[in-house]
Amino acid sequence: MIASQRRLLEQLHPCDGSRCQELLAHERTLVWLMDRLRQETAEGGARAQDPLQAAQELADVLRFEVPPSHRGFYGVPVTVAKRGVVRAQTPFLIELMRPQFAFNREVVGVLEQLTARQRAGSVVELSAWVGKRLRSMVDPTAWDVRSPRQRVTARAVETVKQGYLRVMSPLVRELLDTQRQWNELLVSILVTIAGSRRPETAEAAALIARLEALSDPLRRADNRLLLVRASKPFWREVFRRQIAFNHEVAVSLANLLETHAPAGAPPSLEDYPRWFATVEPAQIQKARAALGGLPARPLISLAMPVYRTPEPVLRTCIDSVLAQRYEHWELCIADDGSGSPELTTLLEEYARKDPRIRFRQLPANVGIARATNAALEDCRGEYVGFIDHDDSLAPHALAEVVLRFAAEPELDWVYSDEDRLDAEGRRFHPFFKPDWSPELLRACNYICHFVVVRRQLMARTGGLREGFEGSQDYDFLLRLSEHSNRVGHIPRILYHWRYSPLSLSHDQRKLEAASRAGRRALAEHLARCQEQADVVDLGETSYRVRYRVRGTPLVSIIVPFKDKPELLDTLVRSLLEKTRYPHFELLLVSNQSSRPETFALLERLVDPRIRKLNWDEPFNYPAINNFAARQARGELLLFLNNDMEVTEGGWLEELIAQAQRPEVGAVAPKLLFPDGCVQHAGVVVGITGFAGHPFWRLPNDGSWTPFGHADWPRNYLAVTSACMMVRRELFEELGGYDESFQVVGSDIEVCLRMVSKGLRVVYTPYTRLTHHESASRRLDAMPEDDFWRSFVAYRPYLRGGDPFYNPNLTLSSTSCDLRWHSEDGEALALRTLAWELPGARAREGAAMGRYRRHLAEHLPGFDSSPLLASSRRAPAEARPPRRMQWLIPAADRVTPGLELVARMASLMHARHHVENRFIVYDAPWQDAHRMEALLTMAGGEGHVQVLRNEGELAELPACDVVIATHWTASWLALNHPGAAKRAYLVQDFEPLTHAAGTLYSLAEQSYRLELLGLFNSPGVHAFVTRNYPLKGVCFEPTVDPLLLQPRPAAGSRKSRLLCLAHPLVPESGFEMVLPVLRRIKQELSHEVEILCAGQAFEPERFDAGGVLESHGVLTPREAAELYRTCDVALGLSFTLHPTQLLLDVMASGVAVVVNDNPAFRWLLEPDRNCLVSEPTASELTRQVLRCLKDRALREQLAAEARRRMGTSTWEEQVDRVYAYLSEPGQSRDDRPHGEEHAR
Repeated sequence: MIASQRRLLEQLHPCDGSRCQELLAHERTLVWLMDRLRQETAEGGARAQDPLQAAQELADVLRFEVPPSHRGFYGVPVTVAKRGVVRAQTPFLIELMRPQFAFNREVVGVLEQLTARQRAGSVVELSAWVGKRLRSMVDPTAWDVRSPRQRVTARAVETVKQGYLRVMSPLVRELLDTQRQWNELLVSILVTIAGSRRPETAEAAALIARLEALSDPLRRADNRLLLVRASKPFWREVFRRQIAFNHEVAVSLANLLETHAPAGAPPSLEDYPRWFATVEPAQIQKARAALGGLPARPLISLAMPVYRTPEPVLRTCIDSVLAQRYEHWELCIADDGSGSPELTTLLEEYARKDPRIRFRQLPANVGIARATNAALEDCRGEYVGFIDHDDSLAPHALAEVVLRFAAEPELDWVYSDEDRLDAEGRRFHPFFKPDWSPELLRACNYICHFVVVRRQLMARTGGLREGFEGSQDYDFLLRLSEHSNRVGHIPRILYHWRYSPLSLSHDQRKLEAASRAGRRALAEHLARCQEQADVVDLGETSYRVRYRVRGTPLVSIIVPFKDKPELLDTLVRSLLEKTRYPHFELLLVSNQSSRPETFALLERLVDPRIRKLNWDEPFNYPAINNFAARQARGELLLFLNNDMEVTEGGWLEELIAQAQRPEVGAVAPKLLFPDGCVQHAGVVVGITGFAGHPFWRLPNDGSWTPFGHADWPRNYLAVTSACMMVRRELFEELGGYDESFQVVGSDIEVCLRMVSKGLRVVYTPYTRLTHHESASRRLDAMPEDDFWRSFVAYRPYLRGGDPFYNPNLTLSSTSCDLRWHSEDGEALALRTLAWELPGARAREGAAMGRYRRHLAEHLPGFDSSPLLASSRRAPAEARPPRRMQWLIPAADRVTPGLELVARMASLMHARHHVENRFIVYDAPWQDAHRMEALLTMAGGEGHVQVLRNEGELAELPACDVVIATHWTASWLALNHPGAAKRAYLVQDFEPLTHAAGTLYSLAEQSYRLELLGLFNSPGVHAFVTRNYPLKGVCFEPTVDPLLLQPRPAAGSRKSRLLCLAHPLVPESGFEMVLPVLRRIKQELSHEVEILCAGQAFEPERFDAGGVLESHGVLTPREAAELYRTCDVALGLSFTLHPTQLLLDVMASGVAVVVNDNPAFRWLLEPDRNCLVSEPTASELTRQVLRCLKDRALREQLAAEARRRMGTSTWEEQVDRVYAYLSEPGQSRDDRPHGEEHAR
C-alpha cells in the first residue's frame, strides 16, 4: 500500500494547483501509513544494512549482552554463569569501558561528518578539527571515576570503583593496549581522510587491513598467560560490542576510502551444536503433532545394503530407524556377502524384535548397486528411501517425508538436508541445500542423502546400475531427473552421514574411480537429454559441463558509463585484447559525460566493433540499457558494467553457450574483487531484507560454508546485471527492464519475470571477471523508491523464502552462516523501510523535502515585490475595524503561536466587538471543526474556514483587516481582494527557522511587502524595522494573571532548579544546558532538585537519568503551581522573541539565569530582575550556583521580575494594536517606549 501511495504521489507531481488538495491528502496518508508501519515493525534485530548505522547502534559498549552458549548440554549453565558474573560486575565494567564509550561516540560523529562531506562533494579541510576532537580521547585507560550520589556515598563508591580498576588493570592491560593501538590508527586514518590528500587504492586497502587486524583485542591476547587464558571467555562478553563496533567502523572507513575491508572468513560453525539443540526439538515436536492430521498413512520402505559393517555403527543406524516418530515403515536389508556370522546374528536379532525389519543374505559380494537392487526387490511401500549402513536418520525424518508428500501430492521424489557424524558420533559439517537445482546436480551430487521416491517412478527409472560404483547414486539421480522434475526439498537435517575410514573420501584410488564413474554417468545423461556438451572431471566427484556454442551469434555488449575514463579504458583494453570470441559489438553508452579525458579516450577507441552512443537524459539504469538494447544488432545481449576487467580469453564462450540453451533465461559469471575475494556468485532474494550476494567477500578458494561454496554452478532467482547475458528475443518479449526503477532492483525484477515464465537463471563459476566496484552502496546513495518497488517485486519470495537458498541460513548477512534470527525477509525489509532508510531515519527531513518540492511547484504564488505590493494596495480609511480575518496555518495541537492569535482575537471581540473569522490556508484536508476545537482550547472563538484551493481566496467575504500570522500567509493577505487593510503578525524573526536558501529568502521577502506590521515584542520590532521596509506597531507579550499570585513559603525543602531548555526545541540550547545541570547536580547533589516541564521526554535517553526530572505537558494551572515552587530557572534563547515560558516563570516569582540576548533588553535587566551569563557551560554554572546559594539575591531578582511582569496586561497591549489598525495609512511605524534598549 505504501509503495502504491508513493507511485501515486509521483503521478500527481508537479502540482499545478488543481490537484493540490489531492496531493497533500495523499502525502498525509503516506505519513500516516509510515507511522503505522513503524508502530508494527520492530526496530533493531538483525544487523543494519549500512555499516555506519551498525556502528551507531554498537557504539554504546556499556551494554553487556551475553548470548546463549554454543556448548550443547552444558551451554545453559555456562550462559547462566557468564551472565551472573557480568551482571555482578556491571557497575565496575561501565567505569572500565567508559573512556572507550566516549571515544566511540565521537568517532561516529566524525564519520557522519566525513560521510556527509564526501556525499556533498566538498573538499573542506577538516583534519585539524578531527585531530582536535579525537586525539585526546584515544587512551581507553583514561579513567575518571565520578559518582552522582551524595558526597560521602559518592566518595565511597568512587574509592571502590577505583580499587577495582587498579586490580583489573594488569589483567586487561594487554587488551586495552591493543584497543588503544586501534584507536590511534583509526584517528590517523580519519585525519588523513579529512585532509586534502586521499590515500591511493593500495595504501587505503593496507590501512584498512591493519585496522581490521587490530579490531579484536582478544585475538591478540597472549594465551600463554594462565590468567588471561582462564578469563578470556569473560572478557569476550565484555568486549563483544566493542569488537563488533571496531569491525563496522573499519567497513565504514573502507567505504569512505572507496576500498574494501579484508576478506571475511567462512563461517566457523563452532556453534552448530547449539544451533541444532535450539532448533530441532521444536521441529520434531511440530512434525509429531502434524502426523495426527494425516488423511492416510502410506508405507515407506527403506532399502539398505550392508557389508561387514562394525556392530556399533550398524546398531546406531538401525536404532535410528526404530526411533522414527512415523511408525508405518519397513526396513529392507541386503547383506552383500559379508560372510560374517556376527553380522547375521545381529540382523536376525533385529528382525525378531520388529517384524518391520527384513533382510536377505546374498551368496557373494556383488557390489553396492546389485545389493541395493536386491533390497529394493523386497520393498512393498508406496515410497522408497535409501539409507547407508553406517549412517543414521533424524527421529522425524520419515514424518517430514510423509507430511511433505501429503501437502504436495504432485511430487514424485523428495530429498533433505544433511550433516556428518565423526567417529565419536558428534555432528558437524551441515549442508543446507537449495531446492531443485538442475545446474548444481550436473556439477556434483548435491542431493546425495536423504532421498525418497515413489515406487512407480523407481520402477520406470530402473533402480541402480552396475558399473558406476562409487557414483551409482549419482547416476540414479540423473536418470531420475530425466523421468520427473517434480522434486521436493525438505529443508531439515534428516540424515547424518558418517565420516569414517570406511568413507570413500579416505581412499584416493576409490575416489578417482568414483569420479570417473560419475563423469561417465553425467555424459550419458547429457546424451540422453540431447545436450551438445562435454564433461570435464574436476576431481573429487565434481564436474564441469562445457556446453557448445551453436554457430557464431553476434553478441552486443552494452556498457553504460558516465566519465571515469580510467575504468572504461581498463575494461575496453582488456576486453579487446583478451576476448577470443570475435563476433561481438561493443556499445559504449555515455550518460552526460563531461570530462575532457573521457572524450579523449573515446577519440582513441577506433576498433570497428565499437559503437558510441549518447544518453542525454537523467541517470536511469534500466532506461539507459533499454535504449542501448534497441540500438543493438546482436541476437545476444550482454549487459556489462564499466568497472569490469576481462582476465580470461574464453569468458564470452561460456556465457554464450549457456544463454543459447532454450530453458535458460539469463546467465551471469563469477565476479571477483581486485583482491581476489568473491563479489558475485548469484543473488539471493531476502538477504538483508531485499537481495544480496551469497559468499560476498569470502575468499575465492572453494571455502566451505553450510551452503556449499562459490565454485559450483547453480540456479538462482536472479543474477546481477553487472555482467548478465540474455537472448535478445526474450529480452524484447519481456519488455526489457522496468524503467520505474532508477538505480537498483531492475535486474532482479527482470530475472523474477523470467522465473515466472518457467525459465532458469544460471550462475556459472567457469567465467570470471574482475569487478572494480569501489565500495558497498550506502542506503542514502540509492533512491528510496527503488527500495519500495523492489519490496513489491520481491515480496512473494521475501515472505515464502528464496527456493534456491535455504531457510536455515542467515538473511542478516551474505556469509551463508547459520540462521539465529526469527525474522523472515519481509520482516527485515519492512524494518529497513520503516527505520533504516534516510527518509525513515530523518522523518522531519523527509517531510521537509516533500514540503520544499511542493513549495517549489507553488513559487509563482510567492512572486511579489515592494513595487508590485504597492500597485495592489488601495488607500485605507480611518475607521475602527469590525471584521477581522486571521490567516492561520493548520495545527494538530495548541501551539504558542495559535495561543497568541486566539488570545488577541478573543480580546478584540470582547473589548471592541470585532467579528473574527479564522482562515486555515495551508491544509485543504484539515477539518474545520477540529481547528475550531483547538482555538477554543487556546481561548479563542470565531468562525473557522478551510481554504480548499487558491481560488477560494477570491470568494472570501470582505473584511476590514486580514492578518497573516505566518510568513507563508503574507502573500495571501496581500492578494486578498476583499480586505480594506492587510496586516502581518510578526511573532519572531521567522527566516531563522530555515537554513539559508529559498525558504529563508522567501521569509525575508515577506518583510518587504509593506503590510501593516504587528510585532510581538520590542526586540522583534527593532530588528525587523531596522533591516527591512516593514513598519508597524509593537506590543509587549505579557502573562496570565493566574501566575501573579503569592508564592508558598519555601520552608526547609531542597532548592528547586527549573530547566527551561528542551531537547526537542533546538533554539532552547538544551545541549549547552545539559552539562551545566550535570555539574550543578554533582556539586549540590541531594541539596537540589532539577525539573523540566513543557514537553514530555525521557532524561535517560540523553544520559540525564538521575540529573533532572521531566514533568511533561501540564495544564496552565498545574504549570503555575509548579513554577511557584521553584527557586531558580535556567533558560537560553537565541531568537528575537522571549518564550512565553520565560515570561510565565518570571511572573511566578522565580529568579532566572539567562544568556545575554540584545533583543531581550527591553525586558531583562542584569542583576536587577535576572542574572545574565555568557553562553558557556562554566559561566552558566557559576551564575546558577551563585543564585542557588545566595537566598537574598534570589529573592531580590524574583521580586523585581514579578514587579516587571505586572506592569502590563494583555488588555492594554491588544488595545494598542486595535488603535493602530484603526488609523489610516499602511506604513507608519509606532515605536514603543523603551525600544532603544532592544536596539
